[in-house]
Amino acid sequence: MNRYDTRSRDHCDEADKAFAGQVPAELLTYLKENSEVLAGGLSGSWKKQGNKSSGTWEEVFGRGPGTEEIFMAWYFSQYTNRVATAGKSEYPLPMYANAALIRDGYQPGSIRAPDLYLI
Repeated sequence: MNRYDTRSRDHCDEADKAFAGQVPAELLTYLKENSEVLAGGLSGSWKKQGNKSSGTWEEVFGRGPGTEEIFMAWYFSQYTNRVATAGKSEYPLPMYANAALIRDGYQPGSIRAPDLYLI
């Protein structure tokens, strides 16, 4: 399998380096402090790996598309937060972000654009 066989995450050189690196301490602290209220997929992946407090993405969450989705969600949320913070500093309006998560039985990246209307 080459690095482009999965479509769950970005595979540019920078993303590959970040994915092979350590899970950010900020995320791990959040997981520990909020373990009782975490969503099923995130909580299940983390618990299955032993609730680790450090490690690479695959060490902390396991190998597979779910971990890749957690990785992408983390970095999308960090980017969105920076953009919203910068925007609010100029014009203090409420800001919201919408995220579409994959349906059960499908792999991230597997739905073609026309199929999105069937969800």
